[in-house]
Amino acid sequence: MKKLRGFLMPLLLLAIMLMIQLMLIGGFTKRPPRVEVLSLNYNLESSQALQPSELERMTGYNVTYHVEATGYIMEQPMNIIITNGSYGNFIGDELIQGAFFTERAAELGLNAAVISEDLALQLFNTPQVVKETIQINHQTYSIVGVYKKNPLVTALTSNGRETIYIPNNSDFHRENARNKGIQRVLIDVNGDSRDEFIKEKITRDLQRVSNGVGSYEVRDYTKGRIILRQFPQITGFIAATMLMLCLCRLILKIFRTKGVEIREKLQMLTFKEIIQEDLGGYLILMLYIIISLTGIFLLYRLAAFNLYIPPKYIPSEGLLQFAFYRDIIMERLQSKNLNFGITPSIYGRLYGYQLLLNTIFLLIEIILIIKLYRFIRSKIAAWEGEGEKWQA
Repeated sequence: MKKLRGFLMPLLLLAIMLMIQLMLIGGFTKRPPRVEVLSLNYNLESSQALQPSELERMTGYNVTYHVEATGYIMEQPMNIIITNGSYGNFIGDELIQGAFFTERAAELGLNAAVISEDLALQLFNTPQVVKETIQINHQTYSIVGVYKKNPLVTALTSNGRETIYIPNNSDFHRENARNKGIQRVLIDVNGDSRDEFIKEKITRDLQRVSNGVGSYEVRDYTKGRIILRQFPQITGFIAATMLMLCLCRLILKIFRTKGVEIREKLQMLTFKEIIQEDLGGYLILMLYIIISLTGIFLLYRLAAFNLYIPPKYIPSEGLLQFAFYRDIIMERLQSKNLNFGITPSIYGRLYGYQLLLNTIFLLIEIILIIKLYRFIRSKIAAWEGEGEKWQA
């Protein structure tokens, strides 16, 4: 029982970690893939920034934008996101009541607000608050929608404040953030999500509609869900490879032990007599081998997947091109220094945390798989009797 625990505990931990990993990835992939255009200056003035009218001239994409500000409800600070009606397609949180305000409401600058269920309960003791009003910086806003926060996303990205979404040109925007430029543009690229050059295309389109694009950085997150989904696939591939190795060892073990047995019997019997002597046993043996070979084939088919690596990280002149990797590292370090002080978006922070957590999970899962492999290998080695050890 103690020896069996050495197999069951790693197996149980591996299953639990994979379930948590899939939940984390699922929380991220519910949000639509996007390209984000981030202001290099958080306090960029409106006159130097991209304008909503300019963004409307970008065709072929679902485009939204927002201005971030701090507002107060009963002296409690809130994250205020000032945006247009398309932003509801990007937030990724479930609307449990009402709806996101419309494009028309944003054009007219109506005082509409979308708040979280937690804030509704805090202010009204009920989530049924559509058509109720709140005071943001002493300006009255009518609640049009209530969203339910994803607890995993909130735990990873929250700054401790509630987030409220209000339309562009509403009273708060005109009186408290009129001079603030657009800080983020979110672009849903739809069918172009696998386009390797989508970042370059977006940059060209922005340069075509505006001269203010030099104050922004374009970040491509469209491949995020593809990359994150590879982590459990890599775990499955490694586990399947280890199982295939164990099955190969088992087949070789069978051939070795039975080969020795047949060789000894051939000194007294013919091969035909040896088979006739234990026909049932040899048929069962062949069945084991066929099942093992079938298992190897099925594991290979199940585990195989196309590994995606962004082209810019693949050297063109061979994998041992060390100067290429050095340049990539230096480029990343320089990019971090240039972007120091720029607050990443919720989506960007979530993606960064997801990469970190999934990398940690993958390393732990590999250790658990190795423990399971060693356990199974030891059982195969001792299969022909206690104390016998077969060295591959």
